[in-house]
Amino acid sequence: MRHFYTFIWYLMLPVIFLRLWLRGRKNPDYRLRWGERLALGYEKQRSQSEKLQQNIIWVHSVSVGETLAAVPLIRALEKNYPAHQILVTTTTPTGSERVRSAFGNSVLHCYLPYDLPAAIKRFLNYYQPEIFIILETELWPNLIRLCYLKKIPVVLVNARLSKKSAAGYERFSSISGPMFQQINKICTQTEKDSKHFARLLMGQNNSSVRATNISEKIVTTGNIKFDLEIPGKIVEQGKSLRNKVFPQNAPVWIAASTHKGEDEKVLSIHAQLLQKCPNAKLIIVPRHQERFTDVIALCQATPFTIARRTQPDDYQQNADIFIGDSMGELLLFYAMSDCAFVGGSLVRRGGHNLLEAEAFGCPVVVGPYTFNFDEATNLMIAAGAALQTDEGEMSLALLKWLNDEKARKLAGEAGKKIVLKNKGALNKLLIEITPMITKDAGLHP
Repeated sequence: MRHFYTFIWYLMLPVIFLRLWLRGRKNPDYRLRWGERLALGYEKQRSQSEKLQQNIIWVHSVSVGETLAAVPLIRALEKNYPAHQILVTTTTPTGSERVRSAFGNSVLHCYLPYDLPAAIKRFLNYYQPEIFIILETELWPNLIRLCYLKKIPVVLVNARLSKKSAAGYERFSSISGPMFQQINKICTQTEKDSKHFARLLMGQNNSSVRATNISEKIVTTGNIKFDLEIPGKIVEQGKSLRNKVFPQNAPVWIAASTHKGEDEKVLSIHAQLLQKCPNAKLIIVPRHQERFTDVIALCQATPFTIARRTQPDDYQQNADIFIGDSMGELLLFYAMSDCAFVGGSLVRRGGHNLLEAEAFGCPVVVGPYTFNFDEATNLMIAAGAALQTDEGEMSLALLKWLNDEKARKLAGEAGKKIVLKNKGALNKLLIEITPMITKDAGLHP
């Protein structure tokens, strides 16, 4: 089965690169660094660089969301293992940009190669990582197998697995089964996730000995997204930018991480909101850079006064809508806002991380589709820090907080308390990872 899987990968390569080229029409970064996706050119890079000398701790985060979650973990690894280098891989340009903006040149960075044995071998031979840490559930059978054969420990952190995804893996157990067996440690977000992973592993072997091994392999450490870092100056920077963009004392809400099909709904909700709160202002932040142009055009077609983050000349204290057409600044935009809608939840994307907004004391409204963040969403709803509604009722939900400062502050404080109460996953993760990393790093041969 694995050979067939690999054959399909090779067969699909022309289609994959064509898709990258097409996506490059809106985001040119998709047309760059294709060699990294096949692990080509590393020897040339090595001859030109003296940086690749120490043992490497390798962290993989798919895109922006996972990379943001990985920031505290990576900083802790840098602090605890100064003799090591940290390699961070991503799969998207937006994730790549986030790594560079967060860490500059203090970490190594490249794209994760496609799951082709030849490419993975080149990658592993070049970087020779001591450990491989994967954020959430980005699993590739050839990659995991080759790490296993090279005796590179593989740790899945902040792992989540829905019942539906578990059933999908079970359908392809001939390839997923060995892959899960070859992972050294699975650190999950919730007990429910642990049970789903355990069921997958038990499906391979139901002996009591195997059950003991499974209990050692799977540990519930919590969600490291509760351990997010809020830069000290970001709140003041947000207030300053808000005062430059919007009229004084105007209530501001943000539509964060919006997807295709949501922006039109957001503008409609804002129009409804203005009927009851005529001085309300909107910040809209598309999830993906390649959608900036479309969202800008959509907003410019409205009668509202528009300002853009990338156009400081627009900052005239008179904007109705502020478009966050920049990458890596979502926390800044939350610091400008009174309450938030977190996107991916009015369309079937499963929602995005609402904890970033809650950490600022910014209460959240979400749509009906939050299956990617059910646990955190339910916690916040129960605490009164979030509301879940559909498009038709969302303006009323937002109005509850925009028109009532006391209610807004109570909800915001409740959200901050939940975030603080659930911190600690990072320390638990480090305890699990530490035995797999040598304290003193040697040099590459």
